Amino acid sequence: MALKLFRRHGKDCSKKYSKEDRVHEFDSLKTTGKVQCNCPISVDGKLADSYLKAKATGCRDWESARRVVVTWERAGEPSSALLPRDASYELITVERTVESFYMVQRNKDICGARLKQYEQLLTLRLIPFAQSRNLQYIQEMDKALVWAEFRNSWENQNPLRNKKPVEGKPIPRVSVGKRTASRMIGDLRIFLNHCISNEWLSENWAHKQHGMVTSKVKDPKDPFSDVDILYIYRAAEHVTDGRRHTGTQNGFEDLVFAFVLRYTGLRISDVCMMKVSQLVPFRHGGWTHAISCHPIKTSATRSKGNHVLIPIPSDNLPSHPNVVAALEALPPKHGEYFFLGGGPVPEEGSAAWKDRMRHATNGWRERMTRLFGLAAELMALDGKQFSVHPHPHRFRHTFCAWLLRQGMSLRTVASYIGDTEDTVRAHYGKFSIAEQVEAAKAFGEAVRKAPGVAGVSYGDLWQRLLQ
Repeated sequence: MALKLFRRHGKDCSKKYSKEDRVHEFDSLKTTGKVQCNCPISVDGKLADSYLKAKATGCRDWESARRVVVTWERAGEPSSALLPRDASYELITVERTVESFYMVQRNKDICGARLKQYEQLLTLRLIPFAQSRNLQYIQEMDKALVWAEFRNSWENQNPLRNKKPVEGKPIPRVSVGKRTASRMIGDLRIFLNHCISNEWLSENWAHKQHGMVTSKVKDPKDPFSDVDILYIYRAAEHVTDGRRHTGTQNGFEDLVFAFVLRYTGLRISDVCMMKVSQLVPFRHGGWTHAISCHPIKTSATRSKGNHVLIPIPSDNLPSHPNVVAALEALPPKHGEYFFLGGGPVPEEGSAAWKDRMRHATNGWRERMTRLFGLAAELMALDGKQFSVHPHPHRFRHTFCAWLLRQGMSLRTVASYIGDTEDTVRAHYGKFSIAEQVEAAKAFGEAVRKAPGVAGVSYGDLWQRLLQ
């Protein structure tokens, strides 16, 4: 049985709630922000093999309404006069609910990595959880307590971080981290909205008013310092694949990959699949070459195409590495890629291609992480340490901060990285010199036009105060 009580509001509701804005039995101002009114109490939920849709109990206080519901639950017969069967309503299993959600997401053409995140939450966690609680239908889960228990069941599925378990020692049970939990709560809200739109659930039980609170901790968007960058470059001299000596081709590839991340702001996946044909002549503004690319991060940039030419240093900037020469020195992989090595390349756009891109991206992410580890060791020998937590995406932050500090507009930086101007302002606005200069000019004009205080000589005033 899964009947639940709620107030069904009318036009004369003392708290002015709409009909759709339910107040449940244990809702309170402290926990949900909802104040109890005196509207009639209704009930809905699963009963036997049927589903009862919003039936009035005839009561206005919770105790009397609970007694009525207990009587109905004991009867348990959806064919009784009090509990008419809703022939148009179908009970749907948790598995079918999840599959219908996946179908909708695939129709939206979301990326494979995003779909995999949903699968980790729903297929690997929600379905086993429902089975362990003997909850067959999604309608049986239409209550806050069930979803609170589901949230509390989230554990790290790799607590040993890929290390082999020690014989005779139990594997520890570790809760998921704050960042992971926040992402999963966001995904759960999207899934529950899908259930609400199909009238399988009455409310989004993953909202904060039901105790599902996301962490506001965000990774700072600060760039690498010049010292950080220097030691990362030096670390490439110590890279080895375990079979060769240091200073091998692997180290050079890692160094060039770091160059491209640093001077283009592209994501690892974009650099990983970058083709030789994307290095094009670009003789404007003192540059010689540029990377022709289509950086896309949001639906807005996807709809606009966002083709850009990102100039990269050659011998025209003596104080910077010659990125053009470094790329040209790399032997092409499969005849057309700078960094995409390995086995045969599947057809672009196919499922195998997406899997290959994900595998290659993860591989280069691991190589960059090893490079940071070597850099940290070199810095420790000199009594130094990273100014920020090193990770590959930090190169993107460095690129954006560098351009904005030189006076480039937020709009241009946004087009280079395939993001929106508002997002760039939110993440990197503190580095935007151009906006601050424009603001200072406007501020100065306003102050010059504004009249001062009549009859006051500030020079005389300072002198009197200093005596």
